[in-house]
Amino acid sequence: MAKRLAFLPEVPREIEEARDWYARRLYRNRRLTKFPILVVYREYDDRTLIVTIYDTSRRPDHWKKRLR
Repeated sequence: MAKRLAFLPEVPREIEEARDWYARRLYRNRRLTKFPILVVYREYDDRTLIVTIYDTSRRPDHWKKRLR
C-alpha cells in the first residue's frame, strides 16, 4: 500500500521558485544517449545558439571558458 504524501504550506511556493529558476537559466544542455557527448546551448526567441558540442569523457569542463 502506498503512503499518502503531505506537504508543508511552503512547498508549492518553493516548487514555483525552482521552476522559475530553471526557466531563467541562460545555458542549457542535453546529453546524447548513445555517446558521451554533451550539447550546450542558449535559447533566444528567434534562434538557438549552440555554445559547444563536446566529449565528456575527455575534459568535462573545457567548454566553460567559452562563457566568459
